[in-house]
Amino acid sequence: MTSNPNLVQRGQKLYQAGQFWQAATVWQQAATAFEAQGDILKQVLVLSYIASAWEQLGEWNRANTAINKSLKLLKQEQTSQETEDSSTLILAQILNTQGHLQLAQGQDSEALATWQQAETAYAGIGDQVGILGSQINQARALQTLGMYRRARANLEQVKQKLQLQPDSILKVTGLRNLGDALRRIGDLDASWQTLQQSLTLAQSLAKIERSLAGELPSQISVTLLSLGNTARAQGETEKAITLYRQAAATAVLSTFKIQALVNQLSLLVETKKWAVVQTLWLQINSQLTKMPPSRMAVYAKINLAQSLMKMGKRADGQKKSPPISIDNSTIAQILATALQQAKDLGDQRALSSALGNLGGLYEQTQQWANAQDLTEQALMQ
Repeated sequence: MTSNPNLVQRGQKLYQAGQFWQAATVWQQAATAFEAQGDILKQVLVLSYIASAWEQLGEWNRANTAINKSLKLLKQEQTSQETEDSSTLILAQILNTQGHLQLAQGQDSEALATWQQAETAYAGIGDQVGILGSQINQARALQTLGMYRRARANLEQVKQKLQLQPDSILKVTGLRNLGDALRRIGDLDASWQTLQQSLTLAQSLAKIERSLAGELPSQISVTLLSLGNTARAQGETEKAITLYRQAAATAVLSTFKIQALVNQLSLLVETKKWAVVQTLWLQINSQLTKMPPSRMAVYAKINLAQSLMKMGKRADGQKKSPPISIDNSTIAQILATALQQAKDLGDQRALSSALGNLGGLYEQTQQWANAQDLTEQALMQ
């Protein structure tokens, strides 16, 4: 019979390998066993792991149910003085997971408030690493809310504290988020340097830290994607295409892989590299259905549709048309899927973007009534 700690570890290995359904199943077995033993603290922590697995699969009802049950059980648990610190640490970890769920569903303000609560919990037990992680997450929420300068100020403070910490995934993540914030406010050279530092650190850790072998490939891939975005903003098209290609090749999660491919496609369309465009479009199209619904998935579909629409405009407006033609019905279906997922997530910002782009498609195909109706709906969001 497999012991409960072994079940937890097995679930972690499955999760790191991208086998989220299997991880959720194994963790559920562990949670049930801990419940039977009356070990509530371990049960609620494993429930938060289960929520993370469902998040990766886009199973939002299941993810929210698991995290809410976790918080409810923890609130009901009577802790002794000896277990108070453990309970506070677990509360902070659960709040951290809940913040990720909220941000992925477009609940930006709620995520910010949740991560502030997590920081307070970590501070209560003097967990400096936890405090820094919460502050990094808050900066992500601030960036999503458009508060880039405030996010940068927070991350600059975090960066100074990070330099005093040993090399870790936390430092990799913090540097990457700072690099992203710097790009969004237009400080591109500083963004590039900071992201390069994040990448170098992740690659160094991958060589020496076997215990992090399951997490670092994903960190490296996401950082390559961020570097590609900064190179693109700098006008370094070829460098950006190369970085997007590397990010896609090393991606562990399908969402980041497709995001890198879509970003690469948009640059190839801009530079009219039609032979590569056709191959890449076929690759993306075959993988779209593997992308679990999330805010990132919605925007990837919108960005893809925008690139395909640009090809249509070139075909109509230039003597030399691209040698590949995508039916408008295919583009409409991609945007309709993005629209439905944004509705399901309750993400008004993504919904408005999807509606606006679908209206743009109808305008391009001279379906004026539909275009006007959808554009008005987008403006109302």
